[in-house]
Amino acid sequence: MQSKVYKISFIFCLLFSVNLNIIAQQKKILGIPLPKYVARKKAFGMIGGIERGQFTFLELGVEQHWKKFKLKRAPTFAINANMEYNFGYNVLGYNAGAWFKIGRVNLTYGFTISYITDFERNRFGLGPQIGFRLLGFHLVNGYNFLFADKEFQRVNKFYVGLRYFFPVRSRTQVDNFYKKD
Repeated sequence: MQSKVYKISFIFCLLFSVNLNIIAQQKKILGIPLPKYVARKKAFGMIGGIERGQFTFLELGVEQHWKKFKLKRAPTFAINANMEYNFGYNVLGYNAGAWFKIGRVNLTYGFTISYITDFERNRFGLGPQIGFRLLGFHLVNGYNFLFADKEFQRVNKFYVGLRYFFPVRSRTQVDNFYKKD
């Protein structure tokens, strides 16, 4: 008796899974599209780190992430704004930038816009960045194309930075792609 129940259960599960596969391939039941769920995560937080080039700067700022959960090629986009300071030379800088990454363990590609001053002279800069982000740490390598006062040289043109993202607020949202309001 018990073996008969197991056989019937097995056949039922097999037929059910085959039926689900057929439905999933058609993506419609009676002309109604199956729901396609999309999960997204939005996170806001603080970043702290160190930038090292010819000069060393400590960084403190904010960053906003947008991430879409997918099995393959999951995209992540971020914008940030930070302040950097060199205590030895009394140099202050403000940066704004953005980066993106496609995939889970891939390189990040971004850019930054900078304003750096020693309270007498100032320089503006912009430049590309390439990096690697894993477990909240972001290792960034970049170059600044600098403009304005060329006598002001206490600025990193080529630099490497290590930052850590401290999430303050994080929200995950799951939406039905086909749902109409």
